[in-house]
Amino acid sequence: MKRPCPIWGTAARLEAAHQRQAGLSQVYQINSERAGGDFTITASAEAMVAHYSEEEKIRITEFVAKNNLAGSLPAIDEYNLDSVKQIDLPWVGERADRLLLAIEKWTKSIGERVKLTGGRSLALLAITASKAEDEVAYLLGMLRQDGFVDFPGLPHADIQITPEGYRYLQSMRSRQADSRLAFVAMWFGEDMERAYSDGIAPAIADAGYVPLRIDRKEHNNKIDDEIIAEIRRSRFLVADFTSEPEKPRGGVYFEAGFAKGLGREVIWTCRRDCLEYVHFDTRQYAHLVWETPEQLRPALATRISAVLGDGPLKGMSN
Repeated sequence: MKRPCPIWGTAARLEAAHQRQAGLSQVYQINSERAGGDFTITASAEAMVAHYSEEEKIRITEFVAKNNLAGSLPAIDEYNLDSVKQIDLPWVGERADRLLLAIEKWTKSIGERVKLTGGRSLALLAITASKAEDEVAYLLGMLRQDGFVDFPGLPHADIQITPEGYRYLQSMRSRQADSRLAFVAMWFGEDMERAYSDGIAPAIADAGYVPLRIDRKEHNNKIDDEIIAEIRRSRFLVADFTSEPEKPRGGVYFEAGFAKGLGREVIWTCRRDCLEYVHFDTRQYAHLVWETPEQLRPALATRISAVLGDGPLKGMSN
C-alpha cells in the first residue's frame, strides 16, 4: 500500500501497521528508498520527525540505511529519536566509496553502463548520506577524477566502472586487513562472559588468530568509529547472535553486515536457546549452534580453520 515516507514525504510503501503491545501507539512498517530501506516508526515519532531539520533527517536516514545493510529492521520511536538524530555521518571519502559500491551492485556485467535515475537516485541519497542530488553528483565527480568511473554528459546517466575502479574496489575490500586479527561481535551481557573467555576467545587462538572484542580494547575515540576501524583491520569476524529472549542484538547485525560489505569472512554462531530469535535474513547462513562454552571452543576452532585455514599463530596458543 502506497503512502508518503514519514521522514522525507517522498513515495514509500506501507508494509504493515499494528498497535504496540504496551500502550496505544500505532506502529507502521515502511519501505522508503529515500529513507534507506525498511524501518518501523510509531505515530508519535512520526509527528515529531515532521518538525525536524534536514540535517536531523539525514542522520535518521543514516541510522535506517546502516541497519538495513546489516540485515536488521530498525525501529524508530519517541524514546530513541534523541539519540538517533545525533548519530555521526560518514566522511566524504567513505560516502564516495559507498557510491562506487552501489554502482558495482547495479552493474550486472563487467563494462556495462548503468543509469542512476528514478528509484536509484533516491536510494543513492540515503546510501551516501546526501541532502540533495548535487551532492551525489559531486561524489560522482570525485570518482571520475580518481579514474574509478566514466560517464559522458550528465553525471547520472550511463555510468561505467573503469578497470582502475575495479582494482580500487578489490583493494577497498582487503585494505589494512591484519592476517592475525579476528573481530568478535557479540552481546556483552554477564551471561556471555564465560562464552567468550572459555569458548570464543580460546577457539580463535586455537585456530591461530588473535581475538578482539571492542569493549576490551583501550581507546579514546567514539565506540562506533573504533568498531568500523577494527573491522576494516580484521581478517574475519565472529558474530554470535545469542541475546536476551526476543531482544536481538542490533549492533551484531550491523557489524556482521559491515564486514560482509568489505568482503570479510563472517563466522555465524548462536546459543541453541536463542536460535529462534535470529533474524530471518541471516538464517541463510550456516550458524554454528552451541550449548556450552566447552562445546563451542573446539567446534568454532574447527570451523575457522575450515573456512580460513590455520592462522599464522597456530600452535602458539595455551
